[in-house]
Amino acid sequence: MGIKSIEGDIIGDDSYFDRMNFGPGWAIDDLLYPYSAPVNALSVYENKVDFLITPGDKNGDKANVKIIPDNDFVAFVNNIQTVKANSPSDIDAAKDDKLNIITLTGKIPLDTNAKKQDYKLSVSINNPLKFFLNLLEEDIESFGIKFNGNIKDISEEEDEVSYSGLEPFCSIISPPLSQIIKIINTRNNLLITISQILTK
Repeated sequence: MGIKSIEGDIIGDDSYFDRMNFGPGWAIDDLLYPYSAPVNALSVYENKVDFLITPGDKNGDKANVKIIPDNDFVAFVNNIQTVKANSPSDIDAAKDDKLNIITLTGKIPLDTNAKKQDYKLSVSINNPLKFFLNLLEEDIESFGIKFNGNIKDISEEEDEVSYSGLEPFCSIISPPLSQIIKIINTRNNLLITISQILTK
């Protein structure tokens, strides 16, 4: 589209939904898991991160961890140890939402195969709006578009944002409900379910 730079800030407006990110009946113990990810009008990657975990090269080594999507918003601490082969995997996560840090603990058995099998663990994120904006900023810069401003939550704006006279430069059309219902009916995902209700 010929866009080479963005002047000013990028403001995320999630006011299409309210700020109740969690349903009143959701169990607090479930909020770590992606099926209870926070609901927001600006959501991406189902408001979760995936950790792909493989064992180290020998017993006692730290496991290797890759986060998807790769981002600067979520930090993680890797305390997963490699244990002897044929031991059971036992991996858990804990979140510090204020510091936005996920701590991974547990053990994963040694794997002597040339291609190690990934162990996948998914964890919900906090603040979906900032997560969305962080990934958007990284994508913009990956396309060589210069951006020297800040990413902002619309609630941080002192002046009311006016949309009159503005033209959209892109849009994404959601899949029809006939396709989305297959996910809702086969995989427990409150984010997708609630989002469909709110957008009706």
